[in-house]
Amino acid sequence: MYALLPMLVVLSRYSISMMMTGAMVIFTVKFWSVLWYLALWVDQNLILSMYPDVNVFFQIFANPGEHDSKRMLLNMITASLYLGLPLLWSGMMVLGANSYFSHKFERFPSLVNYGVLVTMNQ
Repeated sequence: MYALLPMLVVLSRYSISMMMTGAMVIFTVKFWSVLWYLALWVDQNLILSMYPDVNVFFQIFANPGEHDSKRMLLNMITASLYLGLPLLWSGMMVLGANSYFSHKFERFPSLVNYGVLVTMNQ
């Protein structure tokens, strides 16, 4: 991803809005690892909260049909966290960046169109 940044800057004609968009994309992707760690922490603590007694946790393997619904629920929750948190975060960043950039650069049409900040006479 970093290797394509110089080409992106040149192809966007040094547009500041494109550079800010690239920075937002890099920050969003880098933050996915924090979200995955959060999902891992929730996964580990859900196991402890659903099976507080260690003996019950080992009985799962002894009686496989007894706790199937709890295990299925736990797997669905953690799978949705591993996939859903990055999707939710990326969607929020897209919506936030879209609303920010659409209002921020409409005063400077030369900045968006030509990639050069030209002071405008007021």
